[in-house]
Amino acid sequence: MRIDLALKPTPVQFLRRLSEECGFNIYIKRDDFTELVGSGNKIRKLEYLLWEALKEGATTVFTCGGLQSNHARATAYVSRKYGLKPVLFLRKGEKVLNGNLLLDLLLGAEIVEVSQEEYERIDEIFDDHRKIREKKGEKVYVIPEGGSNSLGAFGYFNAVLEMKDQLNLESFDAIVCAVGSGGTIAGLSAGVSFLGCRVPVVGVNVTTKNSDYFVGKVKRIISGMEEHGLKINETV
Repeated sequence: MRIDLALKPTPVQFLRRLSEECGFNIYIKRDDFTELVGSGNKIRKLEYLLWEALKEGATTVFTCGGLQSNHARATAYVSRKYGLKPVLFLRKGEKVLNGNLLLDLLLGAEIVEVSQEEYERIDEIFDDHRKIREKKGEKVYVIPEGGSNSLGAFGYFNAVLEMKDQLNLESFDAIVCAVGSGGTIAGLSAGVSFLGCRVPVVGVNVTTKNSDYFVGKVKRIISGMEEHGLKINETV
């Protein structure tokens, strides 16, 4: 139920100097090695999401993010790789033609700029544009911000299984990740719980949304993963 996009397993590296400075051992999972253009955590989620898009016969892929979104760039790249048309709904900002925005355009992605107010109701915007395009014969597949839904989260569920083969997870005090849209921490939490591992998964909120928002979203994502057939015996 996925396309093999990422170069896996990615290595785990011990950060000696940082560990010495902080006074405890710090390891990093090098998911910046997952791919070249599609590198980072998004590619693991896109393995599942793009598989579903192709299964459903999509011709066009919608997703959203900031003007320099890593997720938007990765989505544009893998969509083009499999012959799909990427349409990126990006929040308006200072439009400097460099970084991910430049790569989006080089990949031939269509950019739709939206205001902050429009972005806050992005599902409605998606739906309006989808209806217009489907009247023209396109078939649209929508990928949420960050690829963070119950299907995309399986990318990081499997990352935990990968780490289990590389490390003694029970020897760690915590697994820590950034939280921008909730999919990575949901997948990690589901994977740890599936294994019956007692190590806590700690999310560092890098957005302006409050923590309660993400707690609720992660629970909904994991509930959706169970609807996809995942069996978790413990409460996350």
